[in-house]
Amino acid sequence: MRSWPVTVEPNYDESLSSWLLRLAMAQGCDPLILSGWLWPAKRIWTLDVDRGLTEQDIAPLCEVTGVTGSVVEQTCLRQLVSRYVEAPLRPNLSWPWVLSIGSRNRLRTGGLQYCPRCISEDRDPYYRRKWRLAWHTCCAKHGIQLVDRCTACASPLEPHRLHASDVHLGICATCRHDLRSVAGEAANRDALRFQEVTDEALDRGTTTYGGREVSVFDWLNAARFFIAILRNRERHVGEAVRSLVERMGIARHAEARCATGLALEMLPVTERTPLLSLAWTMLSVGPDEFVSQANSLGLVRSQLVDERQSLKGVIVEVLDRLPERSVKRRRSPIASSGPKSRQAVMRMFARLERKRRVQKVDVLS
Repeated sequence: MRSWPVTVEPNYDESLSSWLLRLAMAQGCDPLILSGWLWPAKRIWTLDVDRGLTEQDIAPLCEVTGVTGSVVEQTCLRQLVSRYVEAPLRPNLSWPWVLSIGSRNRLRTGGLQYCPRCISEDRDPYYRRKWRLAWHTCCAKHGIQLVDRCTACASPLEPHRLHASDVHLGICATCRHDLRSVAGEAANRDALRFQEVTDEALDRGTTTYGGREVSVFDWLNAARFFIAILRNRERHVGEAVRSLVERMGIARHAEARCATGLALEMLPVTERTPLLSLAWTMLSVGPDEFVSQANSLGLVRSQLVDERQSLKGVIVEVLDRLPERSVKRRRSPIASSGPKSRQAVMRMFARLERKRRVQKVDVLS
C-alpha cells in the first residue's frame, strides 16, 4: 500500500471523522470512496467513528498518511472519555457525556456541534473533538453558543454526507448552506463557566467542590445528580423539591424544562445549556448549604435520588447526611379520559420526530 499523494495532518483537537473527511477532499474523492478503499469490509459512516478505531483499522490509515498511531489515537474520543469514566467503555452502548449521533444507515439525528466563528477563521474548516462532549455548549474563545443544526434547513450536521466537490466541511450536507455565515448567539455565562471548570478538571484530573479537592469523575457525577433534580422536579407530588431548587438561587424554572425525556447526551444544545447553567448554580452553592436547605425542608434521600441513577463518589457522602426514612407517596389517579398536558404531548412529539428521522431510508448507503 503506497502513501497518498496529498498529506493532511490532523489539527489540534480535531476529531477523527473531521480529519478523515478532510483527507478525502484533499485526495479529490468522496468520503465513501476513501472509507471503502481503506476498510472495504466496514461501513464506518454508519458508526460513531470518533470513538476510535481498532489497531487493525489504524494500521492502513497510518501507512497511507504517514501519521503515527499515537497521533491517530489523539483524535479519538476514547482518549478523553477514559479520563472521567471508571468503567470499561463498551462499543455498543452510549458513553457518558458524549453526544449521541443517533445513526440509521448514514442518516443521523445529531451528535455534532460547532462554533461558526471558529470554522470561519480556519484555513480549512474542521470539527473539534471537544465539541462532541455534552457539557460543551459554548465557544470560550468567541463567547457564543455552539450550533448543532443548519440554521437554513434545521437539519442535523452530517459532514460525512458531503462530496469532494463541496471543497470544505463548512457546508450543510442537506441544503448546501454555508455554516460559517451564522452570527451566533451570546453564550450563557453560567453554562460557559461550568464548561471551563470541567475542561480544567479534565486536564488536571481534579477540581474543587465545597472547598474540597475531588476527581473529575466525582465532579461530573455530582453535576449529573443536580441535573436529574432539575429535570425531575416537576414530577414530584410535594413542593419541597421545588422549594429546594428556589432556595438555592434558581428561580428560572421554565428555562430548564426539556421538551423530551431523552438522555442528556441526546438533547440539543438549546436544552442542555439551561440545564448546565442551573447545575453550575447548584454546584457553586456547595454541599453544606445544599444539605442545610434540604434538612430545613424536611427532605429525605429517597425524595432526591432517582431510582435509575447509579451514584458514586462525593455526592453519595453528601446524601448520606440526609435522613434515610422512607416517604409514602400517594399514587396519582390514572385518568380514564381527557387530554394529556401540553408538556406530555411535546415530549411525545419530540421522540416521534427523532424516531422518524432515524427510520428514513438512506438511498446513498
